[in-house]
Amino acid sequence: MSKRPGIAALGLVGALVLVVAGLALASGPTEEPVRAGPANEAQPAQARARGKDILVWSQSPAAKPNRWDVFLRRGTGPAIRLNTRGRGYNGDLAPPWVVYQQAVGRSSDLRLYRLDTRRRIALPRGVNTKHWEWRPRISGPWLLFGRQSVTSARQTLILFNRRTHARRILATVTRTKDLLIPGQIAGNWVVWYACTPVCDAFVYGIAGKTKRRLAKPDGGGTPIHVWAPAVTRAGVVYAGQGRQGCGKSVQLVRYGGPGDPPTGTPLVSFPSGIDINSTYAQARANGSVDVVYTRVGCGTPATFDIYRITDPPPP
Repeated sequence: MSKRPGIAALGLVGALVLVVAGLALASGPTEEPVRAGPANEAQPAQARARGKDILVWSQSPAAKPNRWDVFLRRGTGPAIRLNTRGRGYNGDLAPPWVVYQQAVGRSSDLRLYRLDTRRRIALPRGVNTKHWEWRPRISGPWLLFGRQSVTSARQTLILFNRRTHARRILATVTRTKDLLIPGQIAGNWVVWYACTPVCDAFVYGIAGKTKRRLAKPDGGGTPIHVWAPAVTRAGVVYAGQGRQGCGKSVQLVRYGGPGDPPTGTPLVSFPSGIDINSTYAQARANGSVDVVYTRVGCGTPATFDIYRITDPPPP
């Protein structure tokens, strides 16, 4: 089993639990807690609309780590629970649209919500099936999500156009020990990662149908994993990078920025026993990028918390 599935697949089979403390790389961006209370809070996504920041995240009570719901909050307003039944996971937003996962019993489907009308809208045919749809991401007309077969170990990464109903299969894995995780979609760019069993992250260009794997530094004979990628509309990628095992030499790394080497520039180095399991990038008008992520610990019992760094504009 790879280092990542145990802390990555929230929403794939129900819920997984992964202790957080604040730390910043001395010369890099400072970590800022976004949601770091007694509850387990994970899988953040954020956007800005009508002058307010909007956050979507998954949450479960500390006493009930398997009871997840998905919430939305505008600015400092009250939190709205998006899933009307069962469990909720993995929301994303491209105002006025919000997409999230709702699981009831052994069934998991994707749901669409409008911020302006506060109504839930049905997704087109071909998105939800008898299989387990999960980890939705949205940008413009494009919807990115994973599908886990209920009859085999097959996992598929799907890019679906809500306007034309065109569908692209971006990646597939078929072995029980493998894992395929959607990352983020922003404009022309899509990112994801696959653990087969070592984890690699990929970048896909929608217009040119191009795909490349992110480069890794030399591990000196020890596998280096790259996981939990996020991407901006400019194609700059943020991802986790580290060694086998939870909380082993974990860094948050940027790819594709000015002066970044092919193997990425570390922005934050986490102490031993601290890991991350999802990231989300939001570019600001001044050229900076907010990266929100699930900061996790490897203790027992473990918790999820949401933190953020701001990557400043290039000089």
